Amino acid sequence: MAIDRTDEDTLGACLNAFFEEQKLNLGNRPAYTAHIQDYAQILRERGVSHFADAGVPDAMAYIEHIRKKRRAGGEALSPTTISRRLASVSSFYQYLIREDRCQRNPMHGAHRPKTPVRQPSRTITTEEVDRLLNAPQGEGFFSTRDRAILETLYSSGMTVSELCALNLGNFDAAREVVVIPGRRQRVIPIGSFARAAIKAYLRLRASVEHQRKPSDQPLFINRSGNRISGRGICKVFERYRGGLGIPNVSPRVLRASFANHLVARGANLRMVQEMLGHKCLFTTKQILGIASTA
Repeated sequence: MAIDRTDEDTLGACLNAFFEEQKLNLGNRPAYTAHIQDYAQILRERGVSHFADAGVPDAMAYIEHIRKKRRAGGEALSPTTISRRLASVSSFYQYLIREDRCQRNPMHGAHRPKTPVRQPSRTITTEEVDRLLNAPQGEGFFSTRDRAILETLYSSGMTVSELCALNLGNFDAAREVVVIPGRRQRVIPIGSFARAAIKAYLRLRASVEHQRKPSDQPLFINRSGNRISGRGICKVFERYRGGLGIPNVSPRVLRASFANHLVARGANLRMVQEMLGHKCLFTTKQILGIASTA
């Protein structure tokens, strides 16, 4: 089967091969799938049946297509969102080139919208973090799970997609670490509160899992016993933040707070970069609000 065709029948197998080669987190795959399927649809409308046959005009047609897209509220997609979609397609082309299925990446010749300079991420204080982490009350499954999710996010600094991708085997209680899977696997130490919260959650997890046992053994599950989704994580924040007086707290805010609190306690920037999984130090400095010349 050709893995570079744009038709719907073969695109699924093509994407699966791409995901495996990239070792892409399960949480990131739906977005990549949607972006590349959208691009393939534009190519089909333009009579292009193979990704390798697309040129810069086809890439520009796709850029124009997503520029015209609107969200549910009617607002246009932001330059950052557009760039993220183009990056998905571009990384797919780089995979096809490595597989000798394509000679060029048409995205490299297309004019992309400028991405605005990212402002320092909003953070909350350590006192506000404590209130958030202590918000889930009770010993039931959901309170215990939510407490473990919040503690794990703050103790590790991982992203929502990384948390969703965790399997049972990624929590190593003996070594006191969480192994974050993916193309750039990293091992992150987690604190005693997070470890205790995960252990308490695991004692209750089996009572929900038996309703529908997932084949890949996700660490965090929903009420159906399936892997929790990114939207499910966001609902955890929505469930507790309203009564805390910090209504805008989100997974992104908690991750930025983790990084800033590490630096405040004396951690060097390279260590924070490694914990966050950033490719370059500049991204870490942006989150921390540090000038690029620092």
